[in-house]
Amino acid sequence: MNRPPIDGIKYQKVPVEADNFPLRLRRYRNRADFLMHWHDHAELLFFMKGGASIYSGGEEIETRDGDLVIANSGELHRGDFRDRGVNYYCIQLPPDFFSWIGGGERYLFPHCIRGDAAIAGMFDGIYRAYWGRAEGYKYVTLGRVYELTGYLIGKYRLETVDERIYAARSARLARFNTVIDTINQNCALPLTTRDAAALAHLSEYYFCHLFKERVGLSFVSYLNSARVQKAASLLRNTRMSITEIAAQVGYGDVNYFSRLFKREIGVSPRQYREEKQ
Repeated sequence: MNRPPIDGIKYQKVPVEADNFPLRLRRYRNRADFLMHWHDHAELLFFMKGGASIYSGGEEIETRDGDLVIANSGELHRGDFRDRGVNYYCIQLPPDFFSWIGGGERYLFPHCIRGDAAIAGMFDGIYRAYWGRAEGYKYVTLGRVYELTGYLIGKYRLETVDERIYAARSARLARFNTVIDTINQNCALPLTTRDAAALAHLSEYYFCHLFKERVGLSFVSYLNSARVQKAASLLRNTRMSITEIAAQVGYGDVNYFSRLFKREIGVSPRQYREEKQ
């Protein structure tokens, strides 16, 4: 499977809806492609029609019809559609969603729930209420989202944590994700695992373990992928020579760069440029 571009991995600020509704609700058709990113909101993706490859919190998921994919707060996630006709709902829950009803608990959920007809029905009801815009629709929609949340907590929660533990977890994830932002902004620099670990204030051993767990790739594989994806963008959008592009993304040896590029993309840099022109 070709990975979606990862050179744009970053923290994403989730905007408020135009009507000031506190949740963000969307429906997407014929696409599930989004770059690796993270945010403080929890994200629920329900696939009416599957056919996407979703990476969430260290797990790669090949979606099927009726799947619910969850990215817990602070977890890295990306998506790439495999088939035409991918169709899914997206709900993003803000960090203080659980505290609105006075609870101090926070909940972590599995990254994929399959074949639950009750979840399908609740998503349908949520979107009918929200997009129907009947009088009082915001209250009805929010109530139905809480109904869905209560169902997930009762049947599928992986862990319940208090606010203190949850805040510590969030701070740890944010520190690691900020390091990833920094790495991608400087992908051409001669970064080593020791450099990256120092940015995260972690031992090199623990950083490597955590990186593979969170990103799904080793640090070196990730860095090479980021550089190749940046090179692909330069091949599409500039007239720079392949040698110049290799140097631009951190490779002094153009032959080594070409081998990495072909391994990652499937064709040589020259073939890629010819196909994209």
